[in-house]
Amino acid sequence: MLHGVSDGHHPNGQLQVREHSEKNISHGLRTKWFESGLTDSFGVMMTVGQALNLRTDNLLGNDIDPEKNTFHLIHIPAFSENGGTITYDGEVIAYTRPDSEGDLYVPVIGLTKEALMGVQYELAWDHRMLSLKGVISNSLPGFVMGVHTYDQEGWASVAWDDATLAGIDIDEHEPMMVWRFCRVAEGGTGLSLERALLVGKQEGFGRMPSATLYLRPDDRSMAGLRGGIKAIDFHGRQIHLWVDTRGAQHWQLESASRLEPSKWSRLKILAGNERWQQLELPHNEGMHFLRLLPLIGTDR
Repeated sequence: MLHGVSDGHHPNGQLQVREHSEKNISHGLRTKWFESGLTDSFGVMMTVGQALNLRTDNLLGNDIDPEKNTFHLIHIPAFSENGGTITYDGEVIAYTRPDSEGDLYVPVIGLTKEALMGVQYELAWDHRMLSLKGVISNSLPGFVMGVHTYDQEGWASVAWDDATLAGIDIDEHEPMMVWRFCRVAEGGTGLSLERALLVGKQEGFGRMPSATLYLRPDDRSMAGLRGGIKAIDFHGRQIHLWVDTRGAQHWQLESASRLEPSKWSRLKILAGNERWQQLELPHNEGMHFLRLLPLIGTDR
């Protein structure tokens, strides 16, 4: 039974491969060498929950182009194809294999036209539906969850600035950061990004508009709507609504077949001051338009 370190050699006696095993199963770093002794490649075999740290000087030390120039890492993805997390601090690549299946990843994209000096925003979700597992960023140098974030039940804030004062160029094809959630209940739900502020090197950007994301029960997502009604989803003869009733104690949901002032009829009275409310309504032929209005005083 293989257990521990095992080596293989080239015909000239030079070390060819070294790998680690646990109880006859490959586990850990596997390194290969050319007959000259230069490193050929690195690989890894891992079990669930294990982590790997790999120094980039070891990874790139023997890699050169035809003009003898040394290679440098210019991009490290935040997640692997199988959902493992990857972080890079400038010297060490740390890979952690996913410890569960079915996690949800929510990227935050920063589209900037100048170097980014700082970013802050708030992210909110329904804690009855989603549980936060973590957030990482390979775009913002030095970003650390718990240092640049503060989270509590159903809510988190982010505040990061470039300590070098040089400004960071954000790749528009890569997320600025990625949030990781797991489901704690079935059904549709949503997330909202609010109070966003971006600071550019030339003092550009400023406040950014809020954004919402609706997550369907099958985990497909779509951008939330503006206004109190954030999402409308059809399930057979049922209409599922996601509404935001903050800002008033009570709200009235109305429907109409035509956009005329006299054609609106009351469907429901809703209690207010909730970020997430899920409603189910029977769909009928006359329900072509929906609106949500705050009620004041005797309107109830």
